[in-house]
Amino acid sequence: SSCNDLLSNVEMRVIIWIISTFSLLFNTLSFLLKIRKKKMKPFDILVMSLAISDMLYGIYLFILGIADQIFRGNYVGKEDMWLQSLTCKFSGFISLFSMLSSSYILVVITIFRFMSICFPLKFLFKQKRTAGLFLAFGLISFFFLISILSILFYFAEGNSKTQNPTCLFFDIGFTSYSLGFATISFIVVQSISLLVIFVLYILMIASLRKSQESLAKSRSKTQSSSPVSFHVIAVTVTNMMCWLPSCIVYSLSLAGYPVQISVITWVAIVIMPINSALNPC
Repeated sequence: SSCNDLLSNVEMRVIIWIISTFSLLFNTLSFLLKIRKKKMKPFDILVMSLAISDMLYGIYLFILGIADQIFRGNYVGKEDMWLQSLTCKFSGFISLFSMLSSSYILVVITIFRFMSICFPLKFLFKQKRTAGLFLAFGLISFFFLISILSILFYFAEGNSKTQNPTCLFFDIGFTSYSLGFATISFIVVQSISLLVIFVLYILMIASLRKSQESLAKSRSKTQSSSPVSFHVIAVTVTNMMCWLPSCIVYSLSLAGYPVQISVITWVAIVIMPINSALNPC
């Protein structure tokens, strides 16, 4: 931010509207295509849940874009009002919950794919109830509590406003135990998610190739693992593009390294939302 504007430059304003629009559009289409199916599978339920989670981050970006329009030219005079507002606090909550839950749902989707390929006779992972239990445990019992408790304890510590204009509930220099907990939770979840997704996809490719070698060699079977091979590269690369830079920035910030607010803003607006827009693809 600058003295006059919440978003300090034109490039940032353009990017936030483009990414938020694409994120909401693609994820809404993904949700509608899945919900129109007469007979939904567990994978469809998981994809719908991922679309909803990613739409939350699109909403968060839209709120920032609208706030920038409202405070354009006079942000310095309205800064305290914005940082103390319920809108900013709500934005911080949905952004934190969206980041944590999207990572978790991607891991659950990968687990279901792994089980369907490596253990195709396991009936448990073909039931919609199993997908529902995974989602209920991760989203409601764990990540929702992390998000809401971090924010509640932050304000219980005597803080009346968020630390930065993007309203993210991440700590800058470990100034708050609650924000430190939220930041550490984010770093741990993202790191573990990336590792689990990468390992499971490698195991899927290895299983497919082993099956092909044990069966009669045919042209169709030889080519069957190529979509999965391409998918593991695409998923791993996009996740690394989004998660590694953000984990590094927030880790440095948590360790007390002087990370500029502008860097955190770019991470929140440009790097983190890439997955939200690309996941439906």
